[in-house]
Amino acid sequence: MGDAEGEANVLWGMGNYRYFGADPAAGAGEFEAALSIPRRTGNRTMEAWSLHMLALASGGQRHWDAARETASHALQHFYEAGDISGVTLTMDDLAIVAMADGDAERAGRLWGVARHLQATTGTDAAALASAIENRFPTLVTVSGVEDFGKVDQGIAIMDALDLAVTVLAVGVGAIAVMNTSFESNTRSTAW
Repeated sequence: MGDAEGEANVLWGMGNYRYFGADPAAGAGEFEAALSIPRRTGNRTMEAWSLHMLALASGGQRHWDAARETASHALQHFYEAGDISGVTLTMDDLAIVAMADGDAERAGRLWGVARHLQATTGTDAAALASAIENRFPTLVTVSGVEDFGKVDQGIAIMDALDLAVTVLAVGVGAIAVMNTSFESNTRSTAW
């Protein structure tokens, strides 16, 4: 295709589709394929996101050692790329692995670090969405699955407006045709 970054994004998206569709093994295959591209091109951020999702897919298959190793690798890349939201998510990944290992104290500490990062860096998506909606009430933000209803309502309104504009355009066009027809009829009878 000639667009390595685009190909990596598509593979990553397909992995997410499969992972969130309850097939972490198929998702893992897509994430591994996506991971090879940013490793080749040097895109640390995309590499980190692929590693993060691969860690989740490994955990979804109960492969906790692989999840821990992959999440640790993702954490390093997110940190090096300066992606604090990725660091925060990976802390949550590592907390999940710690719970699976039976280490509730470590899981709690990792979870606490993630919440501290959210509070101090502005990476809390729900809080950010709320702030945006309060500042710009005409915008719709989506920070979770439950918010898609707002988008559906906005799309329904836009569809209705599109229909109204179409009907208006047809009406204006019909009036223009009738006026042109009337004018040509009055000219032809006047000669």
